[in-house]
Amino acid sequence: MQPYEAVIFDSDGVLVEPTDQGLYSTALREAFEDHGIADPHEGHLDALRSVTRDDLDRICGAYDLDPEAFWRSRDRCASAVQRTAIADGRKPAYDDLDAVFTINRPCAIVSNNQQRTIETVVETHGLGEVMTSYYGRQPTIEDIQRKKPHPHYVERALSDVGTRNALFVGDSNADLLAAERTGIDVAFVERPHRTNYQLVSEPDHTVTGLDGVAELVG
Repeated sequence: MQPYEAVIFDSDGVLVEPTDQGLYSTALREAFEDHGIADPHEGHLDALRSVTRDDLDRICGAYDLDPEAFWRSRDRCASAVQRTAIADGRKPAYDDLDAVFTINRPCAIVSNNQQRTIETVVETHGLGEVMTSYYGRQPTIEDIQRKKPHPHYVERALSDVGTRNALFVGDSNADLLAAERTGIDVAFVERPHRTNYQLVSEPDHTVTGLDGVAELVG
């Protein structure tokens, strides 16, 4: 096939390290406290880390909370703790991030994290120099449905980079499925946190880091 004309990256687990689960717990407890709940169920905290709309409705029903209002609190608190962690080095970029700056192709980011969090990643690490666009979720219930593997934001990124001959770089089954649903190739990054991770399908490429992505693109 022809060389890839663009690259779309996931963020967490690809460009920057995943968020420590303890930070998520802190953020989620703060969100509940905003609504007068001091001791939420641990199972509800776990479910809210990577939530579906059904999960949100079920959990809010258990506390008689308005889902829209609670979701705004949840996303605001989750983004705030992550942006602080990015700034103080508790959520660092991977050592091979510089490889992204060697890719002479249009690039973009599509993440299931919040848009404000992705903006902080881009600003902190100077990625605005090389990214045509970057998408995270908006803090709305509607955008829960647009998380990968839904192709919504991947399609927007493809429109931005101006080609469908693109490579998606991710570290999760959601990334693999989002690439499949948009009809583009995918490279799976085998970071340490993905040891023994079970893939739902075979990626087009497997790399151990961003240097490998740069080599693939050429």
